[in-house]
Amino acid sequence: MLSQLIRIVLLRLLLLPSVAGLSKAQAPPLLGLPEPGTLVSLSSAYQPAIIKGLTIHKDNPFLFDFFVDVGQVITLRKPF
Repeated sequence: MLSQLIRIVLLRLLLLPSVAGLSKAQAPPLLGLPEPGTLVSLSSAYQPAIIKGLTIHKDNPFLFDFFVDVGQVITLRKPF
């Protein structure tokens, strides 16, 4: 009796969501993204920060000096 009840509940839980999930899902628009399928233009090229060089000190092998090219600085339109 109990095992039959467990089978019925398990089948209902496993099969019912798959039938109800066949409808097309719609999510609310987020972050001003374009609609799916629309053509978007390319963004401008970005230059990230790059390590140009490295100095290792002979007297302290765990002391490094990095030479970094800062690249392009990005400013946010509005703070988070």
